[in-house]
Amino acid sequence: MRTLIYISGPSCSGKTTLLNRIKDQFPIDEVVTGDEHWINFPGLSFVERVPLVNTSILDAVKGTKGSLVACEWVPIDGSFPCSIRFLCRNAGMSFLQIALIASTSVLQSRKMARDGDIDTDEFHLCSSSMGDYCLVVDTGVNDVNTVFLMVKQWLSGKLLQQNSNQAIEAD
Repeated sequence: MRTLIYISGPSCSGKTTLLNRIKDQFPIDEVVTGDEHWINFPGLSFVERVPLVNTSILDAVKGTKGSLVACEWVPIDGSFPCSIRFLCRNAGMSFLQIALIASTSVLQSRKMARDGDIDTDEFHLCSSSMGDYCLVVDTGVNDVNTVFLMVKQWLSGKLLQQNSNQAIEAD
């Protein structure tokens, strides 16, 4: 079964770092990142840009052919994750989400070190909408190696479970 791993979280939560570690350990066939789509819509306000970027990312995911695809983008909860999960279901893909979070002070500190400002994204985590397809990890409490080990164990178990379910269905 084709699988999409969706890595979400606010700026400086560790999405790119985690994605790079996952690519080293798992046979990721294709990667879709929000940043590669964000730059395609310069000169627009944030409010005008976000829906265009979201649509562009969804179209890119829809066009993937690989068996294991990774997507990295900001929204943890709300309409975009619901849309991408729905897209996966309609395409017969399984969907796994890794939601990275950290306190505002941690995110602002990382943002200052990376970009020279403390302009961070607002995010709200509505745990009631998160199913067993989602792993929430606080990157402010756990170092990158601990986060990766948690994610690796969770992904390995989910992918193994999916392969077992697929083998049972084939019998």
